[in-house]
This record gives sequence, C-alpha cells and structure tokens, in this order.
Amino acid sequence: MNIPSIPDAAVGAVAAALIGGVIAFLGLVIAKENKISEFRQAWIDGLRAELADFLAYAELVAGARTAKFGSPIDLYKEAHPHFAGYKTAGSSIRLRLNSEEALCQSILKAMDQLDDALGKSPMDMSECQTCENEIIEASKLFLKQEWGKVRLGEPIFRATKRFALAFMFALLAWGVWSWGGDNLLTNFSDYLQSKLTTWSSPLK
Repeated sequence: MNIPSIPDAAVGAVAAALIGGVIAFLGLVIAKENKISEFRQAWIDGLRAELADFLAYAELVAGARTAKFGSPIDLYKEAHPHFAGYKTAGSSIRLRLNSEEALCQSILKAMDQLDDALGKSPMDMSECQTCENEIIEASKLFLKQEWGKVRLGEPIFRATKRFALAFMFALLAWGVWSWGGDNLLTNFSDYLQSKLTTWSSPLK
C-alpha cells in the first residue's frame, strides 16, 4: 500500500499553525505572570505605607501616654485618633503577613513587643524605640526579599522564558537544517577534509 506524500505547502501550513499556537500560548503566560508581578509590587508598596503609618502612630501614642492628662478617659478623648490609627495600621499589617514565614515572624514579634511596651505603666520610651528599630530592620529584610521576587519574575514566568529561548533556538536550528542542512554538511565535510590533508602533509 502506497502512502500518499504530503505536499510541502501543507507541511508548511501545519508547522506555521503550531508555531503560531506556541507563540500565542507563551504570550498569554508571560502577560499573566507580568500582571502578577505588578500586583506583588503594589502589595509591597501597600505594606511599606502601612508600616510607616504604624510606626508614626506608635510615636503619637507614646507621646500621648507621656503627656499629663487628668484621667485615662481624658487621654482617650484627646488621643483617640492616634490609638485608632495605630490599631488600624497594625491590623492591616498582620492581615498581609504570613505568620509561617521566618521574616514575617520577626516583624510580628517586634510589633507584639511594641504593643506591650506602649501598654506598660510607667512606659519606657527607650524600650519603645528599640522595638520600632527592630520592626524597621526586619521589614527591610522582608521587603528586599519580596523585591527580589519582583525583579526576577514569578517562577512560571522564569520557566516560560527559558522554554521560549529553547524553542526559538530549536526553531532556528530546524530552519537552518531544512533550508540548507545538506549544503552545510557538505561544506563542513570539505573543510575537515582539507584540514586533515594539511595536517597529514609532511613538514617542509
């Protein structure tokens, strides 16, 4: 039984369709992962702003605690916005962070220590400042880690980029072989033969 040959035009059309489909798929994956990186960057910016608010309100709360008020009720009436801002920023940060990650645990632990320091009576300002510095240092490490993820891209994006490069090299090699493979082999064989002849000739 003779198998009919497939026209070159049909092979080319199928190959073009496959290549187009792969390129479209890669484009969709890269676009999606880029969008995830944008969301991660926005998340980092939001966390940075909340940390700044938290520390700023902590200073205001500490200042209000050291001021002379007639009663705790007077303190609450005068400094209520500061306490509310401190609690709001702290709650937002705690909802953002993953308590199972080591760097997040460092930040959360320092925040809890600051809560305890602000609630003591009498309050020690140096202890509060130490807690704030610990929050800043732990936050720097965490934000640097997250920025590294944004800079390198998501894992799927990195894998897709490597696949795309391999695919392009394979496509280029296939194209070179399809349109000039025989000639390349012939020329390379002639080149090797001439070199072997030169090396095997006696020295003069």
